[in-house]
Amino acid sequence: MRLPLSLFLLSLAVITHAQPRYSVLIHEIFPDPTPSVGLPNTEWIEIKNGTNHIISLQGWRIADVSGQSAPFPNISLLPDSLLLLSSTAGANSLNSYGRCLGLTGFPSLDNEGETIVLKNASGQIIHAIRYSMNWHKTELKKEGGWSLEMIDPHHPGLFAPNWSSSTNPTGGTPGKPNSVAALLEDRESPQLINAYSIDSNHLMLCFDEALDSAFSSQETKYRLSDGRVITKANCLPPLFDCIQLSCDWPLLQEKIYSLTIGALSDLSGNQIPAQQTTRIGLPSSPDSNDLRINELLFDPPTGCTDYMELLVTGKKIIDLSRIFLSTRSPGGSLGAIKAVSTEPRYAYPSDHIVLSADPTAVQRFYLVKDPERSVQTDALPSMPDTEGNLTILNGQGNVVDAISYQRDWHFPLLNSKTGVALERIDPMQPTQDKNNWQSAAGTVGFGTPTYANSQYRITKSGETIELSTHLLSPKRDGRDDIIQIVYQHEQGGNRIRLRVFHSSGTPVRELVNQALVGTSAVFTWDGLDDRGNALPVGQYILLIETTDLNGRMERTKKVVGIVDG
Repeated sequence: MRLPLSLFLLSLAVITHAQPRYSVLIHEIFPDPTPSVGLPNTEWIEIKNGTNHIISLQGWRIADVSGQSAPFPNISLLPDSLLLLSSTAGANSLNSYGRCLGLTGFPSLDNEGETIVLKNASGQIIHAIRYSMNWHKTELKKEGGWSLEMIDPHHPGLFAPNWSSSTNPTGGTPGKPNSVAALLEDRESPQLINAYSIDSNHLMLCFDEALDSAFSSQETKYRLSDGRVITKANCLPPLFDCIQLSCDWPLLQEKIYSLTIGALSDLSGNQIPAQQTTRIGLPSSPDSNDLRINELLFDPPTGCTDYMELLVTGKKIIDLSRIFLSTRSPGGSLGAIKAVSTEPRYAYPSDHIVLSADPTAVQRFYLVKDPERSVQTDALPSMPDTEGNLTILNGQGNVVDAISYQRDWHFPLLNSKTGVALERIDPMQPTQDKNNWQSAAGTVGFGTPTYANSQYRITKSGETIELSTHLLSPKRDGRDDIIQIVYQHEQGGNRIRLRVFHSSGTPVRELVNQALVGTSAVFTWDGLDDRGNALPVGQYILLIETTDLNGRMERTKKVVGIVDG
């Protein structure tokens, strides 16, 4: 005798209520319903049964970081079927699109992105997603009214590559197959995107997709330098993309360790290269000797964005989540203060870190030799094209470095200053000294984000007056574009006058007139005369006059040549 269909389905639901991870998937998300392009003005989530059997959802919950919904009622989800989840108030407007469950405590979906977790009745995580508005491929759809759809349910552990904006004219496909549905090939191994220390005995590794949690939780797959041993590894929920490691002996400050990672696997079986290594250590709060503003692009080409490059000049490891950016008004008051990163992100000694709102746009216009050092941030203040201020603060609110730049710091004879970065010449010389900044060379594409500046020079110590070069070739190719005149003296308080003469004795440029200096100073000459005109090829004399506190004057002459090539 046959059971009635309803009893048969109920019996299956009861039998199959305990389900493994990824049996039910978060399939579509609608976090920002306005401005509407056709769908009701309410937030919702669509889930999908990805198995070939019925699943009971009784007692399940949908959650975010701030809370969770009330338990689901006694409801079953058929194979390959969809269910919409929303607030109780929003359910009525969605019933015409498909089966909808209105939930008390339905989480409010952040327009900018957050983590959503689907849990069964016992609290087991079935699926979780940390969505982002950057998953939308167009700026228009980021503004609202469009859902985010999963592309291929066979790869639930993929994040950004497996999600895209709906292409349905109404803005989404609630209760229907996704408009972007397609088969994806996942042949890419997981990529390590962050490594940091929680404290001196615990480390964190984060990847760009979910990992095989059993495989990655084997402590023998990790090896730390300096004889330290990893005693425990745990692949963390809800996304299973991060691994927490415990080591047997505390890490030391200002010491960089090497962490070797074994062949971890994603959900498709793709493995990272065996014996991959990464740096790890304990961060310290920086002061003015540890971090410097090194390069600025404040007038970008159309389609690009401003950027600021930081150079780690000290021995400390710097956590960018404890570095803050602001602007200072002429009166001295600070504007809005924002952290560079919302999560730990480390910069190590000698690293060049480039901050921008859109690293991808910067990479389209400039050679970015080390994309891992290119950081997306919303903290970068507005950088006006003519002049502006940037101020860096540490976690205690102390100023680490600051600059009030001006457009006329650029090389005067440039045909256009748009798209040309301003580079620091010597990181150890004062930030605010305009003579310590020059336009990036044309031969490097007018910018050097993430690597050494084209105009980089190190001030040398030695004799009282020293030149960086005796041949000047001001062709803006990054090679002898400027001359640095380096002054060193054991006694401060002297005054300096610095003039340039043609070999015939005609004065052509006064660089400095009775400037008060300390024990050291650096001046630059770019091959121009007092009127800003390029001087012809030939031999020139630098006359440096120093007057001490007793009125004694000392004259030094240096011969330089302007060459064509």
